[in-house]
Amino acid sequence: MFKRIGVIICEATGVYQTELLKGINSKAHSLGYDVLVFATFVKLCFHENYEYGEKNIFSLINFDQLDGLIIAGDTLQVRGLKEELFPKLQNECKCPIVFIDYENDMGYENITTNDTISFEEIIDHLIDVHGCRNILFYSGSYDVSSTRTRYEGYKNSLQKHNIALNPDFVSFDGNFWIEGGEQIAREIIEGKRPRPDAIAFCGDHMAIGAMNVFQSTGWKIPEDIIITGHDAEDDCLKCKPPITSYTPPINATGANAVIALDAKINNTTPSNWVVSRGRLELGGSCGCQEDFRYTKRIYYRNETNLNYEGFLNSSMMEDLAEADSFLSLLNKIDFFLYLVPEWYEFHLCLCNDWLDYDPFDGADSYHTDGYTDQMIHYIKSKVGNSRTVQEIFDRKLMLPTLYEEHPEPQTFYFLPIHMNKKRFGYSVLSYGNTNKTFDINYMNWTKHVCNALEYFRIQSRLSGAALIDSLTGAYTRAGIEQNVDMLLNHIHDENYRFMVMMADLDRLKTINDTYGHQAGDQAIHEIARVLLSVTSDTEICARVGGDEFVILGCDNYSDTKIEDTVQKVAEKLDAINQSGKFPYLLSTSIGGVLEKITKPEDIADLYKEADKNMYNTKKIHHEKETT
Repeated sequence: MFKRIGVIICEATGVYQTELLKGINSKAHSLGYDVLVFATFVKLCFHENYEYGEKNIFSLINFDQLDGLIIAGDTLQVRGLKEELFPKLQNECKCPIVFIDYENDMGYENITTNDTISFEEIIDHLIDVHGCRNILFYSGSYDVSSTRTRYEGYKNSLQKHNIALNPDFVSFDGNFWIEGGEQIAREIIEGKRPRPDAIAFCGDHMAIGAMNVFQSTGWKIPEDIIITGHDAEDDCLKCKPPITSYTPPINATGANAVIALDAKINNTTPSNWVVSRGRLELGGSCGCQEDFRYTKRIYYRNETNLNYEGFLNSSMMEDLAEADSFLSLLNKIDFFLYLVPEWYEFHLCLCNDWLDYDPFDGADSYHTDGYTDQMIHYIKSKVGNSRTVQEIFDRKLMLPTLYEEHPEPQTFYFLPIHMNKKRFGYSVLSYGNTNKTFDINYMNWTKHVCNALEYFRIQSRLSGAALIDSLTGAYTRAGIEQNVDMLLNHIHDENYRFMVMMADLDRLKTINDTYGHQAGDQAIHEIARVLLSVTSDTEICARVGGDEFVILGCDNYSDTKIEDTVQKVAEKLDAINQSGKFPYLLSTSIGGVLEKITKPEDIADLYKEADKNMYNTKKIHHEKETT
C-alpha cells in the first residue's frame, strides 16, 4: 500500500489548477505516493448557496489517513473556507503541510511559482517588440507574494533597458478581479492618471475589466493602449482581441511542492528541484499576430475530447429523470460513465440521511453541514467491473477501497455531491496512474447526477415515505415497493427462482438492557452491514422491523443459495466477535425459501414460509443458549 498525499484546491478545472495538479501527480507518483485531491468545481461565484455546498467536501478530510498535505492557498476563495479550514489545520492535522503560492502566518512552508522571470519577459516584449517606454505596472496589494515577485520582474526589465522607474506608472490599488481593472481604466480615461503606452496587469481578470471599460468608451485595443495580463486564463480568449498573457511554470511549482513535502515526511533535505520557464502567450491585445495555439486552445481541447459532443447530445439528463426506482437511478448513473473519457475508477458515496425530511414540517427540511458518521457506498465501479452496491462504511475511512492493494500509485479526486446547500455525499473519480485531471465536462456530468438525486429526493418527499433506512442504509418497506418490480420482471425467466430470506438479530433486548439502546442501535447497524455485504447488486436488502431484515432476489440460483448465504453471514459475524469489537456477541437467526413463482401475489406465501423458517432457527439458537 502506498503512502498518501492530500491536496486541497478549489475550482480544479481552472488552467492554473490543472497544471498544478499535473505537476503534483507526476512527481508524487514517481515517488510512490497516492494522491487524494479534495476539490470544488468553483471558487468565488455569485451563487452563495452553491458555494456552501461545494466547500462541504473539505469537512470529509481525515488528516490521520494522510502522510502529508499540499494546499493551493491562492485558490481558496470560497466564502468562509479559510476561516473554517485553517484552525482545523493547526488543531487537527499532525502531518507535514506545504502551501503553494500563499504566504501564511501559521509557519507552513510556501512554495511559490517563479513569477519574476515571467513578468520580466512580458515587459521585455513590450519594450523590444512594441517600443513601449511608459508601462503601467498594475496589481493588487503589495502584501501578496505574487505582487512582489512580479514587481521585481517589472523593475528588472526597466533597469535592463535603462528606463527610469516612474512612480506614476506603478499602482497596487487593484484587487486581482475585474473591478480593479475597471477602476484604473476609468481613472486613465478621465485624466486622473497619466496615460501610459501599455498596462501590464498582474492578473488576467483585471486586464479583462480594463479592456471592457476602454472599449465601451470607444478606445481601441491595442491602437490606443496596449493591455497584457498574466496567468493565461481561458477568459482571456473570450476578449476581442484576445489578451496577451503568460503561462507561468505552474507544473514545476506542483512538482516542487511534492519534493518539499516528501523531504518533510522523510526528514531529509529537499533536492533535485524542478526548474522550468513559462511561456509568453500572444493574443492580439499587445499588437502582435495572435498565436492560435493559445487563442484557439479551447477548441483544440474540446476536439481532442472524444466524448465532448457525445455528452452534449446524450440523453443522460432525461434518462436519469425517468428512473422509476433508486436502484434504477444508480444503474443509470453507472451506465453514463461512458461519457467520462478515460475513467478508471468511480465511486458514489452518500450520507445515510440524504433522503431524510420532515413530512410534518411546512418547509423542506434538509441537512447542510458535514457528512454522516456512517456513509453508504452505492456505486463501486472500475473499468470492466461496474457494479452498484449498498455497503456501509465509517466516514473516517473516506473511501474503503483506498486501503486495497493496487499495482501503481494513482490519484483519487473527491468532489461534492449536493444541491446548493443540501449535502448528499460525494463522488470519487480516478484515472488510475494516468496523469489526467477532470474537466468542465465532468463538472456538467456531475451536475446531472446531483439534479437527478434532488429530483428523486423530491419525489420521495411527495410520496411521504422514506425509501432508505437512515440507521442501517438498507431499504425500508417503501423502498421494497419501489424496487421490487426489478425482481418481478424476471419471474417468468427460465430457471429463475424467487428468494426470500428473513433475518432477525438475536438477543437485542439483552443488549439494550445491559449496554443501553445506543449499543442496541449499533448492533442493528452492524448486522445490516453484514447482510448488505452478502447482498448482490441484483437483490434487495431491507429493514422491515426493529431488528428484522429481508433479502429478496430472483435469479438462476443454485439449490444451496440460502445455505451458502447463511454460511457467509456466520463467518463474517464470527470474525467480528473474535475481534472483540463489541462487548457482546453478535448473531442472527435466518430463514429462507427459494421457489419458482408465476405471479406477484405468490411472494406473500414465500414471506410466511421464510418467516416460519427464521423462527425455527431462532428457537434452535435459544435452546442452545439455555442448555
